[in-house]
Amino acid sequence: MKLPINLQDKGFTLLEIILGVFLIAFISFFIFNIFQNLSKITTSGRLTLQLLSLLQDEMEKIRVLNYEDIGIEGGWHPGILP
Repeated sequence: MKLPINLQDKGFTLLEIILGVFLIAFISFFIFNIFQNLSKITTSGRLTLQLLSLLQDEMEKIRVLNYEDIGIEGGWHPGILP
């Protein structure tokens, strides 16, 4: 009985497997690098927003003060701000 498929042409060679693994690793490296950079950018953005929020809170505290109280402790025009 003769098979219609040549068994010598079935499968992959070692070179094809190595190239396929290299290509998948190469693409995966760049995808991982992109996600890592996006993570750094979003973390930096969150920290910036938190810092701006804290500074705005401090500015609001200063805006509420009376004009006579605005100044630095021990400075000229003495006030209540550290």
